[in-house]
Order: sequence, then C-alpha cells, then structure tokens
Amino acid sequence: MLIVELTLHSPVFVGTFERCPEAELTVDSQNLLEDGTIQMLVWVVGPALDAFETALDDDWTIREYHQLAVESGRALYRVRFSDGAAEFSVHHRWIELGGRLLDAVGTDEGWELRMRFPSRDAVQAFYEACGERGVDTEIRALYAALDDTGNGFGLTEKQRDALTLAFEEGYFDVPRRVNLTELAAHVDVSRQSFSRRLTRGLHTLVENTVADATDS
Repeated sequence: MLIVELTLHSPVFVGTFERCPEAELTVDSQNLLEDGTIQMLVWVVGPALDAFETALDDDWTIREYHQLAVESGRALYRVRFSDGAAEFSVHHRWIELGGRLLDAVGTDEGWELRMRFPSRDAVQAFYEACGERGVDTEIRALYAALDDTGNGFGLTEKQRDALTLAFEEGYFDVPRRVNLTELAAHVDVSRQSFSRRLTRGLHTLVENTVADATDS
C-alpha cells in the first residue's frame, strides 16, 4: 500500500472560497449518491456562518446544504454537489482503483489530500483521471503505508529502531553528539552490525519516500 499526498485545484467550492477566503474546510466523509452526485460532510472554521451560508447559496457547485452541528468554533455541514460539479468529480475513479481518502482540507489555495492506493499504477491512473476531468493536480509526496506490524516505509523493526535511536541520541546533529560505537552499545551489537542496520534503514527510507516522490 502507498500513501500519496496531493494538492488539487478543483472548481468545487471555488465560489464559496472567493466570498469567504478565510474559510478552511475539513472533509469528514464523502459519498457517491445513486444519481451520480457527491454528498460530503465537512467541518468549517473561519468565517461567520451566515456569511458562509450566503456564499454556499451563490456557489454554482453546491445544490443544497444543511447545518448539522456547531461546536468549539466550528460547524458541520452536509453538502450535496450540483450536477455541474459532478462533472469534475473523481470519486468514482479512486474507488475503482482501490483508493481511500484519508484526509482532505480545502482553502482558497486548493485542496490538500492524503490518500491510500494499492500500487503506483493506481496512483498514476488516479492522477491521469484528475487531468481528464480538468482538475489540476500536484503529487507532493508518495511513500509506503504503515504495514500491519506498525512499521512504515518498508523498514524492518530493527532498522526503524536504529534510525529512531540515532535521531534521539543526536547522531544526525551537526556536530554529532554520539558515534556509531556508542549507538551500538545501546542495543548490544557490534559497531559494524549497527552501521549496516542504519545504512540499510536510511536506504529504504529514502527509496520509499524521497525517491518515490521524485519518480512520480
């Protein structure tokens, strides 16, 4: 499984953001309705709610909305997109590709998404689907998801522990506060063994984060 972080520039909510540029929308859930339109539960912070609702009234991408709750300076709305907005939707495509929306936050600068896909091919297909729908998309990061053991980015448990120890003890500081011999002593292995573990962990981490994002 891969995690992809993207920035999307979609027409959806654009009219609302133009009227309320201070608004920040956090998606709670999103569903495809039987008629092909999208329904979203979204938390809103920033604008006065009467101004926000006036903006929704004038936004061509919104068919209807209902306020569901207000708490701690934010409000929850159920929003249904218009038929016109549905033309830009890629919801059905990410479902077909086995994708899952993990986080989505919208501002007047665009939508910041974090999604999970089963493969790089699925990520590429989703990226292409966005382009076909006229949604400008930028992939900011691509990396391995946490596996069932809780070890992310393809790291073994020992590699993850080595990297964590090296970071916490100041091995990556400038100047270094600890050397490899001292780190190895913490886990009762030889300097050579710890060095090999750390090097392989760094290689795997870069391969599954920086290199993946560059290749995409």
